[in-house]
Amino acid sequence: MLTAIIDYESGNLHSAEKAFQRMAGEVGGGEVVVTGDADVVARADRIVLPGDGAFPACMRELKGHSGLYDAMVEAVEVQGRPFLGICVGMQLMATMGREYEDTRHNAGVWYVDALARRQGVFLSEDKKYFGLTGTFTFEGETIRLLVPTTFMNRSGQATAALANFFKIPVTQMLVAHDELDLPPGCARFKQGGGHGGHNGLRDIISKHGNSRDFYRLRIGIGHPGSADRVTPHVLNKPSQADRDLIDRAIDEAVYHTADMLRGDLNGAMNRLNGFKA
Repeated sequence: MLTAIIDYESGNLHSAEKAFQRMAGEVGGGEVVVTGDADVVARADRIVLPGDGAFPACMRELKGHSGLYDAMVEAVEVQGRPFLGICVGMQLMATMGREYEDTRHNAGVWYVDALARRQGVFLSEDKKYFGLTGTFTFEGETIRLLVPTTFMNRSGQATAALANFFKIPVTQMLVAHDELDLPPGCARFKQGGGHGGHNGLRDIISKHGNSRDFYRLRIGIGHPGSADRVTPHVLNKPSQADRDLIDRAIDEAVYHTADMLRGDLNGAMNRLNGFKA
């Protein structure tokens, strides 16, 4: 195992050395390197970001070094490699917060936000569930909204925490996510299925006992045409024209969510599947 401790400037070296000492004792026979080389970060099995300040400040510093930052995002967010943020000697669960709120990868959040607005719900942070939460009542039933604030590939940590506490079975969960295989302006309800390479879905399936029986809302963001262009595609903003199409599909999905909540999956699927913005 190769652990890369990111040293993004000379002023960070003291923190990097402290992180090195700590990590060297944890990885056993693995290799630990302190590096400012984006290529090393890209091929590392585990990424460590050290710093002597608050974690968001460490992230801001790193973002000033675009090559290193992009390599870390690719390794952690897309490839699913473990990430640790070590600040003032504490290990933290890293979160992107709403840093990617306008990118295609966040289409599922746009849906939850739109549903919350429709229901007059304010989403607030709840650290117990590793995300933003809110509730509303629909025909006598309590509906819980959740936007994980973990990395995408740790989404299951949030969904499992909420579902386990409130004893929500997997078959009563609806997960909204971006879908490469649908064009902007289309959205589809479905139940079950695999993760299709989506690391958020992969983690949710894993954290719920490998059950795939939850409902999904697949929100089309289009495919860039080749596999090597997928990462920049999902982690960048859509054009204004595509964003308008995605928003119209989300509005239609929100409208038909009532059918889902009543248990009319076939009706919701048929009506939404016939829509194209």
